[in-house]
Amino acid sequence: MLIQKSAVIIQDDHQQLIGFEQWGLDLWGCYLSALNSYIKSGFTYGEAMYGIDPKLICFEKNGKSSIEVILKYDPLHVKKTITSFILEERDFLQHLMNGASNFYTLMNKYKIHTSKKTMSFLSETIELLKQTYSKEL
Repeated sequence: MLIQKSAVIIQDDHQQLIGFEQWGLDLWGCYLSALNSYIKSGFTYGEAMYGIDPKLICFEKNGKSSIEVILKYDPLHVKKTITSFILEERDFLQHLMNGASNFYTLMNKYKIHTSKKTMSFLSETIELLKQTYSKEL
């Protein structure tokens, strides 16, 4: 079994929003879970555990075309915000899906096992986004 410690770096044009200090296990899977939950809620709210630490990554609709990304520390359900930021929803979701897709493609290229369940989940999430954004992703 391969344990992947990684960081998913999120930045806008001017600053790093989530950096290397927020590393963990299978973070791309965590982002996919939060995104899938967000889509299935009708693009209102989604969350997932962030790695194996007691953290949550949350996506919350913020206005007509924006999304708030919130990383929370959640020991015993006393939620403390580590960071939060607001981005243009469509652009963020497109970049997030491209990043996840590229990551898993690279893992497969180097024969690092990615479960069929994860690949199926990635495909399902991409299809849900395509249905929403007219196949532009």
